[in-house]
Amino acid sequence: MGLILDIVGAWLVAWEVVAQYKGPKFIEPKITMADMTDISALPIATEHPQYRIFEINKYRKMKWGLILLTAGFILQIVPYIFQLLEP
Repeated sequence: MGLILDIVGAWLVAWEVVAQYKGPKFIEPKITMADMTDISALPIATEHPQYRIFEINKYRKMKWGLILLTAGFILQIVPYIFQLLEP
């Protein structure tokens, strides 16, 4: 059981490599030629809402992956500890 948890946890942690975000990272600001002359009037770049949701889900999967990896390693270590404790 511990090995299965380790495999699932490793896939969840590596999900960033497997499924990468392919959409726009930032919202395209509407800039006119008049805005180009005054640098202080340029709009601030804002993250695209879909990118933000992707990042939240990615980190949530990675956290669960670390939890499953830890649980899997503990399940694999427990039998060895019981063997060492036997008289």
